[in-house]
This record gives sequence, C-alpha cells and structure tokens, in this order.
Amino acid sequence: MLISLLRRGGPLLASALVLFAAVACLFGPESVQRLVGSGWYVAGAGIVALSSLLAAVIAVPRRFWTSAIQHFGLVVALIGVFVNQKAAHSGYLFLEQRGGISDVVLSRNFR
Repeated sequence: MLISLLRRGGPLLASALVLFAAVACLFGPESVQRLVGSGWYVAGAGIVALSSLLAAVIAVPRRFWTSAIQHFGLVVALIGVFVNQKAAHSGYLFLEQRGGISDVVLSRNFR
C-alpha cells in the first residue's frame, strides 16, 4: 500500500513542490527562502527522494538502466540541495559575473 502510494504520488508531489517554488519566485528571494526552509517543504522533498529511490531500485532488476540512472540522479540532487540548505543556512545560489578586466562580482540574480 505504502509503496504503491509512493510510486503514484511521487511525481504529483514533485510537480506540486516545483509549482509552489515557481509561484514563490514571483514574490522575491525572501519568500523562496522561507518556502524551501519550511518543514513541510523539506518533508515533501524527502518523500519525493524516497519515491525516486524506490523507482530506481525497481528499475535496476528490470534492466531499465536509463530510468535507474535518472532516478538515482534525482536522489543525489535532492540530497545535495538538502545538505546545502542545512549547512549553508541559505537558499541563494551565487553566480559569478565578470564586471571588467579584473573585477569579479557575486550576484544574486540569474541574469
């Protein structure tokens, strides 16, 4: 029962988390940081990682290698996001920009 729920509900939950984050982006980085740092969002991402890991484990014996690699990659990415969120205590991604001949600026915008 639980495995069936994870297999069917994982993609729907992942889509909902992406939608919530996209809507929060419209209100600025502070709202995104509050959203992705909330307990329910982290729990939802954990459930998505668990369902993706389950899908990968099921795909390996069936020799669906591309599906297994994609699902394991999603698990690794979500673990990396979680570790970054908890260790750095931030939701920002700093992008390096070249301002001149020797100037380097760290920017919070994605342009």
